[in-house]
Amino acid sequence: MRASFALCLSVAALLCAPAALSAHALGASFEKESGPYLIDIGYAPEEFSADRTALFEFELTEDGAPVPFDDVWVRITREEKTVFAGGIHNARFGGARMTYLFPKSGSYELSVRYERGLESVAEASFPLVVLPAEGGGTLRNLALAGIIGLLIGAAGSYALARRRG
Repeated sequence: MRASFALCLSVAALLCAPAALSAHALGASFEKESGPYLIDIGYAPEEFSADRTALFEFELTEDGAPVPFDDVWVRITREEKTVFAGGIHNARFGGARMTYLFPKSGSYELSVRYERGLESVAEASFPLVVLPAEGGGTLRNLALAGIIGLLIGAAGSYALARRRG
């Protein structure tokens, strides 16, 4: 039973790894100075599109050195209406990150405010352009990979059970 569970997990991990790894390579970023600090928001993919999950990574530096902060208040607006607002905690492992699924194409604005305790440390806003949906979307591909992984894992478990029995 343990072997079949391990096989199922391994197959699912192998099928889902490319989607997870591609979102983790944050090559593009928004940068803006706010007082003595540099706000740096890494993001992937490089072009935003509707129905495709975007990953944002929030960093704050001063003269190239990381500046400690507790949370980032993030607000995303479209046509002056708030579509997302919330605090993102700066975790010890992984930092301050969030994913967001843009519901529609168009012009958006990403506003951030870095906070330490009750103090506002730095803030900035960035314009975003979201392209129309590409048709499939990352979530659909990830769900399909997960289902295929489960089916392969179930088939492997069945084969192992028949072989032993």
